[in-house]
Amino acid sequence: MHMTSSLEFPLLEETWDMVDRSTIDVELFRKVWLHCESYLHSRGYTLAYRASEAYRSIYQNYPAIPRKAPEDPFHPQFDEAFCFIHDRFKTIREPENVRSTRFPTPYAHPALDSRGRRVILKAVPASSMELKVIQLLSSEPLRADPRNHTIPLLEVLDAREWSIIVTPEWGFSHWERCASVEEYLEYARQLFEGLAFMHQNGIIHGDIHDLNVVMNMLENNRSGVFDSVPRDFGPCGAKYAFIDFGESHIVRTEDEAIQHPDEVRFHPKAPAPELLKDDPVNLFSCDVYAVGALLRDHIKPFGSIEPQSPASILMSSLPYKQVIDAITHEEPQRRPTAVEALALFEGLIHSTDLTDSIIVGTHVSKSL
Repeated sequence: MHMTSSLEFPLLEETWDMVDRSTIDVELFRKVWLHCESYLHSRGYTLAYRASEAYRSIYQNYPAIPRKAPEDPFHPQFDEAFCFIHDRFKTIREPENVRSTRFPTPYAHPALDSRGRRVILKAVPASSMELKVIQLLSSEPLRADPRNHTIPLLEVLDAREWSIIVTPEWGFSHWERCASVEEYLEYARQLFEGLAFMHQNGIIHGDIHDLNVVMNMLENNRSGVFDSVPRDFGPCGAKYAFIDFGESHIVRTEDEAIQHPDEVRFHPKAPAPELLKDDPVNLFSCDVYAVGALLRDHIKPFGSIEPQSPASILMSSLPYKQVIDAITHEEPQRRPTAVEALALFEGLIHSTDLTDSIIVGTHVSKSL
């Protein structure tokens, strides 16, 4: 699929782990990537930044490269776009180019592949758990499983003691701007289906928050005004995926998922309450809480809430709030598992009226 070359990854004076991550200097982040720009180009990738002549050339010629709409974004084909483009003024099913929304970090950089499709390059130590996890999730039979809601792995580039993970660039989920209650609930269902799938395969994500969930659509939003209009995802429908497995674990038993909070790195936005205490924690349960907190904290759309908007309907729905309260319970032993949480949301989806369900323990059942 990519250009072949005998060019080897260059020796670097400084590598990604030597970059000062406390700075917000984008050019400093890019410095290490520029050292290996020729190597990346030989493998069919062009770093996406405005000063790059190669990037500008691909950007200008992008519409001339034919692409089919993606039939299954979790199994991207060479002649397909990776995802759809949503325009505020019209819904575009034919893929077109928009500049990357991702800025370089010490470890990741946006790029274009040989067909002008947007990808993310991420450098990880070759022996890292992150590489093991994403390779496992992209191996068969896991990748073929429809419950696998993780970003597909395109390839891994050898970078001496480092590896460069190549994945499609999908857009941030923008869940709070869903156009219908059904779209809200399907988003939640897919997240818990994906989480249950990972947990059943012994994988703990460990870093679930709004920036680590993406969807198979990129927004062409020049105006800066966000809306909740219906979006056309084509026959494949809206798909959501987890990304970034830098804090992930692979465990063989439930006991291996028990760790002391001092040994756990977690995102400061909405950590599970037990992570702030001094007792051992179950990382599976922490994952469940993280998805629940994401759903709880991002239901409010930008600006005012329309009385009959999907967000307003859900915020006033007792069954929905009961489910959210259950999966974000302060006591982890009273939280449902990911499989049980999935069943709760499937119950809400199949309910004809969100007001006709009641909570029983940590389960939702229909009132008769």
